Amino acid sequence: MNITLLGYEAEVCLGAPWMASQPMHPADSFVVWFELKEAVGSTLSFAIEIEARDYDRQEFEEVIRVKGEDVLRAIILKDEKARAKTAENESRRKALNKLTADLGDKLDIPYQLKDR
Repeated sequence: MNITLLGYEAEVCLGAPWMASQPMHPADSFVVWFELKEAVGSTLSFAIEIEARDYDRQEFEEVIRVKGEDVLRAIILKDEKARAKTAENESRRKALNKLTADLGDKLDIPYQLKDR
């Protein structure tokens, strides 16, 4: 089965059922995997968990679409925050390298710079 989540095409795979037995799985559930046709940020696939019960096709698609889009939004947001943090760190590294080089040159002291 194929589905579109936030404009991205994905193949759906119904994974193994989870039996209620642990705090993380208080109720019986199904694991549904989405294999994206193209990478979304750094993500190629992800899974959701839905209530284990009988579904008709339309209801199943709606349940997994809603939950899948919620999870995909969270993944996209997390990736955006990580990219912003990386850019911020890179900017700070460059500024620190410049300060180090300027001070080393000014005081005629050998120095090393960070390349990452």
